[in-house]
Amino acid sequence: MVTTERETPRVLPPLVDEGFPGRTTRTSILFSVIVCVFMFLWEIRRQASSLLERHAISIGFAAGAAIIIAAFAVLIWGVRSVIRTPEEGKPRRPGLLVAVIVLQLPVIGAAMYGSLVYLKVNVFAMVAGLSVWFFVAILKVASILLIGPRQTK
Repeated sequence: MVTTERETPRVLPPLVDEGFPGRTTRTSILFSVIVCVFMFLWEIRRQASSLLERHAISIGFAAGAAIIIAAFAVLIWGVRSVIRTPEEGKPRRPGLLVAVIVLQLPVIGAAMYGSLVYLKVNVFAMVAGLSVWFFVAILKVASILLIGPRQTK
């Protein structure tokens, strides 16, 4: 049977809605702040010659989390400003998304290099901070699978 009507393809999987990246970013910020406060309080008792050495773990985690959250926030902004639904018309500024993706890589590299060399942060804490957004996203998807999708009003 041939029909002239086309089905509109689903843009997003059923587990993820349009607000998922923003909610994940906000939850990642809250999680990172709570973890940094606990790490900072734990490191107050450590013996070290300088303040940066004493708080190398919490500063490393905070730097990694700030880098990845800022990178995802810029990426989310770029995607939302470029991607359009069929009702909204053609995508505007398609080169912006490519520019955002390409130009943020050297910025991320410089931020990581500066944190490791000048702040002398703990490498493992920085890697843990860099994984915060992914960790929160995985937990959010797991909760959607276990509990069900979020009910909107």
